[in-house]
Amino acid sequence: MRKPILIIFLIFFIIIIATIASFIIIGLKEEVTVKKDSYLIISIGGDIPEEIIDYGGFPIFEKPLTIKDLLVNIKKAKDDKKIKGIYLKIYPLRIGWAKAQEIRDYLEDFSSSGKKIVTFLETGGNLEYFIASCSKVNLLPTGLLLIKGFASEYIFFKNTLDKLGIKAELEHIGDYKTASNTFTENKFTNAHREMANSLLDDYYERFLREISNSRKKDLKEIKKIIEEGPYLPEDTLKNGLIDRLAYEDEILNEIKKEGFDFIDIKKYSKVKFPLTGKKKIAIVYGLGAIDIGESGKDSIFGAPLIGSDTMTKILNRVKDDKSIKAVVLRIDSPGGSAIASDIILRAELTLKEKKPLIVSMSDLAGSGGYWISLGSDYIISQPWSFTGSIGVIYGKFNLKGFYDKIGITKEIISRGKYAELFSDYREFSPEEKGKIIEEMKWIYETFLKRVSTSRNMKIDEIDKIGKGRVWTGEQAKKLKLIDEVGGVLKAIEIAKSKAKIPKEESVVIEFFPKRKTLWQLIFNSSEGETHLINVDLKHFFAIPFLKSNVYSKALAIMPWIISIN
Repeated sequence: MRKPILIIFLIFFIIIIATIASFIIIGLKEEVTVKKDSYLIISIGGDIPEEIIDYGGFPIFEKPLTIKDLLVNIKKAKDDKKIKGIYLKIYPLRIGWAKAQEIRDYLEDFSSSGKKIVTFLETGGNLEYFIASCSKVNLLPTGLLLIKGFASEYIFFKNTLDKLGIKAELEHIGDYKTASNTFTENKFTNAHREMANSLLDDYYERFLREISNSRKKDLKEIKKIIEEGPYLPEDTLKNGLIDRLAYEDEILNEIKKEGFDFIDIKKYSKVKFPLTGKKKIAIVYGLGAIDIGESGKDSIFGAPLIGSDTMTKILNRVKDDKSIKAVVLRIDSPGGSAIASDIILRAELTLKEKKPLIVSMSDLAGSGGYWISLGSDYIISQPWSFTGSIGVIYGKFNLKGFYDKIGITKEIISRGKYAELFSDYREFSPEEKGKIIEEMKWIYETFLKRVSTSRNMKIDEIDKIGKGRVWTGEQAKKLKLIDEVGGVLKAIEIAKSKAKIPKEESVVIEFFPKRKTLWQLIFNSSEGETHLINVDLKHFFAIPFLKSNVYSKALAIMPWIISIN
């Protein structure tokens, strides 16, 4: 009986291996050529991550489009004489405004070569229109463009926790360190409201300025148009927010009649340009909440985690690689463990002794995410990025009331005065709370010292703009928390300059860590990924599920949810 089962299993296994092998062979043999006078088709929508760190580049899997893919391929298309333009289709997006600005930067850099960009929207809102507005905008005749003012919503769970019998015993340093407010309050505190309004004002004013510049309209006129929206399609056209009402087949047929062909970005990504540059710049991704140990994903939501051990290994590797002349650290992180952040900072400081290190901030680089920016020579942030949040929270959830409701009881025995410090079956005693606050103050003072050393500012100055307050990149520039506003392209430009590489010289961009193949995932191998670029470049919910008990240590994290739309 066992023998037939074993034979069936072996046959099944051989079929799987053969199928995989065939896909590999097909993937290796596939040659993509670009026809003369082609338009690059790019469709974006939903979530667009910075990069998929541990995603296998395996032929049988559908690889999602990333910000890195857009960087590489739009930059490649700019220099490709066969590519004459971009046809961009934008579906509803779930990305932050800093990523939207990054995409817009790539498109504007592409159009600076004189090549055209034609954008098509079936529907959309502020975010989708913001990206589209830097090009010729076509809207579906029956599509609604929901351009309107800005609003932000903040959620509070205190009343829910009260009903469940759960008490959030979370302490924080600084009135603006509002990550804990999500669980300890049922509405804004004065400081929380002040910060929320400040962020919203900065976002809205920048949005109006960018649209005013793109559509070549007076700022007051644009403000009036947007605040009276949304409009029906015909009125959107009359107001000058779009260039045309058209169906997609009409647009594509017109491009074809002009003698142009099309190539999709997924195919175009397989087109390899010769790597003629002799010097390298590394882009290292730091994506997700920060914790000690190895990088990975949280087991509940699958959000990425930055492990201090993994990041240190990568930074040491690029430090010791003599072919790499400068490093760009791309950060998209709400923070996390203060200890892990400081370990990463130490690795950055040793790297900086050998070669330039430039930080480029994506949507989030606050608290621990800002901490790990401090080892760089230069910090660049998108004006929309959330950064700063220099502060600390510490505490636990007391589940005693919840346990009582569902009939769970606990008996605790211990040795040592503070052995039960983080028990979820009782509140902190006054002495325990004193211990916690003492440690929090020490970590906050350490944070201030790190910022003081890095930014060459007095501790009192930093404390005034610290206290857990979140700033936009544009605000942070004025406060000297960063050096310049811009994106990855600007970061590469600065990295070249500091490495004394001539502006007109092509460089090879090597990305770390590389997307892993199935083989590498099995054997835990990690290599860099290279591209030639000629330069003229769900976090919050991961926090409670970090590998170690998040509420049994001090955290440098941002407010839980900041959403502006």
